Amino acid sequence: MTTERRRPAKLPAWPVAAGTAGTFLAALAFLAGQVRDGRDAALGPAEPVAAAAPRQIVVRRVVRRVVIHHPAPRAAGAPSAGAATVTSGAPVAATASAPVAAPAPPAAAPPAPAPLTTRSS
Repeated sequence: MTTERRRPAKLPAWPVAAGTAGTFLAALAFLAGQVRDGRDAALGPAEPVAAAAPRQIVVRRVVRRVVIHHPAPRAAGAPSAGAATVTSGAPVAATASAPVAAPAPPAAAPPAPAPLTTRSS
């Protein structure tokens, strides 16, 4: 006599899936009712839509003013910045009728223009 052990039959999975889905849908319906009634702790009490006050709209304008200061104009007799004086390093032969004048020292370079300053508020 051989004794064979019988394995129990495998239960189907659909009752477990149906029970899980039913529990989930029941919890979801309960929580949806809580939110609809305004009793949700995370969202706070519901505010009526019709009682909301009209919002005041604030329009901001940005006004940007740039002030540029230019240096004072130069005198009319002074050489311009673009003009250059050319002097020769070789001595000029003097004649008896015209005295030779000493060469003039080179003109000093004009000062650098003031930096551009702006003021914005």
